[in-house]
Formats: sequence, structure tokens, C-alpha cells
Amino acid sequence: MKLEVGKYYRTRDGEKVGPMRADPRGRARGFEWADEHDWAWRADGTFDIRRLECDEDLIAEWVDEPAAPQPAGPVRTITRKEVVPGTYGDVFVDEDGDVRVGYMSDAADIRAAIATLSEIADAMEENSK
Repeated sequence: MKLEVGKYYRTRDGEKVGPMRADPRGRARGFEWADEHDWAWRADGTFDIRRLECDEDLIAEWVDEPAAPQPAGPVRTITRKEVVPGTYGDVFVDEDGDVRVGYMSDAADIRAAIATLSEIADAMEENSK
């Protein structure tokens, strides 16, 4: 195994160490790599100064486990638009979702009512799918 800068590795006892960086201070003692806590390893991933096998030896590059899929349950969350009863300018929506338009006398009121009606129509159409 060849160690690389910035990568994480698995120790013999299953711990994640890294990110690895070159350790010029340790080269004189044979330890060429260090992690963020300044623990040091040889180029071959061994940890013990006597080269005896130990739990801190690096045995593989660390690969994050994929998230386990969540089991399907009896309840799900659905996001949808809802037409809310109320008065919106000259547009009235009652508790049953019925929509009425009042009397308008100028172009600005008509355009505002059209925008409100279009928004309500979009929501109704989306919810009917």
C-alpha cells in the first residue's frame, strides 16, 4: 500500500486516521507520514518503531460506508401547495375551496385578480396530478 497526502486510512483495529501528510521531522527516524494528531507511520504503513505488528498499523485506504437505505414505512411526508381560504384583493376563496371574483373597475385590479387566480389554478392543477 502506498500512502498519499490528504487521504484517510484504516488501522488494523478498524480506526480511521488522517488526513495524512508528509512528515519531514520524522524521516530521520524512518517515519515519513503523520496524521492530524502528529501520530507517525512509515511509508509501508507500519506504526511500531521495532516494526512489530500492532493495532495502529495502516492496512487499507479508508472508504466511507454508504448510508443505509431507510426502510419504507406506513407514513410518508408529502409537500404540496394548498389553497388557503381568505380574501386576496378582489378574489375570495371560501372554506370549501370555491373561488369568487368581485367587481373590478380598473386595469390594475383586473391584472392583480388574474395573477391571484393563476396562482390558485396552478396549485389546484398540481394537486390533481
